Amino acid sequence: MDYKNYIQFKALPRSNAFVLDIETSDEDWRGFYIPPTHLFFKFVEPPEQLQTTKDEDYSYWEIKKFLKLVLANNPNVLETLWSPVMMYPNNNTGDLIKNFIEDYRNSFISKRIINTYGGYATSQLKRGEEYVARGKTKDGWKHLMHLCRLLIQGTSALKTGTLEVNVGTYKDRLLSIRREQMSMEEFKTWHGELEAEFNEAKLTTKLPDEPEQRPAEDFLRQMRIFMLFQQEQVDDLLPR
Repeated sequence: MDYKNYIQFKALPRSNAFVLDIETSDEDWRGFYIPPTHLFFKFVEPPEQLQTTKDEDYSYWEIKKFLKLVLANNPNVLETLWSPVMMYPNNNTGDLIKNFIEDYRNSFISKRIINTYGGYATSQLKRGEEYVARGKTKDGWKHLMHLCRLLIQGTSALKTGTLEVNVGTYKDRLLSIRREQMSMEEFKTWHGELEAEFNEAKLTTKLPDEPEQRPAEDFLRQMRIFMLFQQEQVDDLLPR
């Protein structure tokens, strides 16, 4: 079975949405798929994630896994809900998904971003430095750029309660990191300043300790029921 036929939401986050793309940037699509509900009545259930192929660069999660990652404030998934480039391949569910995202995405941001954004940006600093030191400069500087981006976006979310994917005035400075135009000393100084701003913002943030789980559960239930009562799926449930 080709599960890509059941993709219901796809977004273009990463560099394209952050206006941090360069000439060699790939389109990295992310989103979720909703397989027929009757497939969960078997011992072997649909996969939690559809992996990238050699011809395409994408990450699509099964809807339940996707929502769990959203509630966990996973940056790779959370940011898709604010991408300026969103697509809804299924006309029957497009409006439902679009309305759900617009109505509830802010309610999913919580103090969990302190660890998923700030904690990650700090813990992964050494990894990026090691990449550069070992000569993997392209991957290393790109990694270091995104660590600064996470601190910028995390600080904004802590202050405003929403996620801003467009880095705006920080664009040129972030791109100078990716293009290897900033020295390691300059990078460390700026990263330290951004980290200090993040730590200050987390002390005064009004974000809740936990995200609102109920809207995600209601939406999951709605989509499962919708996919159950598609005629072709009901036919599959009938005895042969």
